[in-house]
Amino acid sequence: MDEIDQVIIKLPCTQQGICACSSLDQRHDIRCNLTLCCSVPQAILAAAAGAWCVSPFVARCEDIGITDLVANIRKVFDRGGIKTKILCGSLRSPRQVVDSFLAGADICTVSPELLERMFDHPLTESGLQKFMADWEAVQA
Repeated sequence: MDEIDQVIIKLPCTQQGICACSSLDQRHDIRCNLTLCCSVPQAILAAAAGAWCVSPFVARCEDIGITDLVANIRKVFDRGGIKTKILCGSLRSPRQVVDSFLAGADICTVSPELLERMFDHPLTESGLQKFMADWEAVQA
């Protein structure tokens, strides 16, 4: 694998970023991630420019009432046979991660703190305590 195959250029989902993506894709076959995507039209433009992935900012969009962005991008991409991946960013909770994947995300980026929270569940903790108590009872 060439070093260039391991590179993904992160560009903002602006007119300049989309133009740069198109140039990098067409002239140099360099993959781009169009980030700060906050609308379906931006995702369409990014895909048309050859973006390898588009990154909707889930929590930031939800902060202003946009709750169906990932699902709508997925619908458009699937209907159009668009291969651009959906990489969800700006995730703040385990629920947002699950909802993003259910809506059609290909990839979700999470902070180390969010990753830790994804392991937690009260039934897992209580079940583990019960297993340990049972084990200790057998050993006695």
